[in-house]
Amino acid sequence: MTTFDIIVLRKLILGIIDELPNGKSWRFLPKNYVFPNPQDPFTPPFPEKILVPHSADPLPTYFEFIGIKIGDVNDSAFPGG
Repeated sequence: MTTFDIIVLRKLILGIIDELPNGKSWRFLPKNYVFPNPQDPFTPPFPEKILVPHSADPLPTYFEFIGIKIGDVNDSAFPGG
């Protein structure tokens, strides 16, 4: 976490801003992804998409992702919909 991250989160907590910059409140990664360094999961950046070869036969019927909530400082997220 950087100094800028802390400043932005403080503004969010204090109600100065209503949402995080860049508009990403959720991030998704493939369920089977293994972090190379669990102590520093953001280095290198994790993949946020699954590539399906055009020659895939049969085509997969579903894909599994894990959702990560960003900036939920007051634990108000309701991931169940």
